Amino acid sequence: MDRQLVCLPLQSNLGKAYLAAMACGANSAWANRQLLMHSVRQAFASVFGRKARPKGMPMVYDICHNIAKMEQYEIDGKLQRVCVHRKGATRAFPANHPDVPEQYRAVGQPVLIPGDMGSYSFVLVGAPGSIEQSFGSCCHGAGRRQSSTAAKKSITGSKLLVQLEAKGVTVRVIARTCCLKRCYRPTRTPNRSSTSCIMPD
Repeated sequence: MDRQLVCLPLQSNLGKAYLAAMACGANSAWANRQLLMHSVRQAFASVFGRKARPKGMPMVYDICHNIAKMEQYEIDGKLQRVCVHRKGATRAFPANHPDVPEQYRAVGQPVLIPGDMGSYSFVLVGAPGSIEQSFGSCCHGAGRRQSSTAAKKSITGSKLLVQLEAKGVTVRVIARTCCLKRCYRPTRTPNRSSTSCIMPD
């Protein structure tokens, strides 16, 4: 298969296989985040001597990205059902959109844009006009200044941990090299957001 291929017919065998594999990956990710949340509750319960109950530490919002979904949009004056593949992106539906969960519908779909270990992140909501501008999509990260390989060559694990400690960030890892994958040096400062999302009031 052409490694630069950017699309393929959804009804083809390769298209069906891709969507099936993506669904399996998405299900695994959802389940994994539930397990991580359970482990966090257990850790807090152990430290504070309380029972690990979901009501005591509920998950506020679970978000996915890099997912293809079948959705309806008006294209060339006609309502069409299309496959929107948010590669490097996540949903950013505006307020009052019927697909936004009811508890967030009045403000718009929550959008989480993480920075990195050494900077800040954004909590946004889908903006008016996002449907027309980007099929209701927004970036899901700050982006990179350089590749992971280049970043690993630019700093050692020990030095990175020292720099993070100076910023008030404590990282616990099995090996110092483990944190290089998410090294904060190659990540752009997320100080400008897409027009598809806005800061909530």
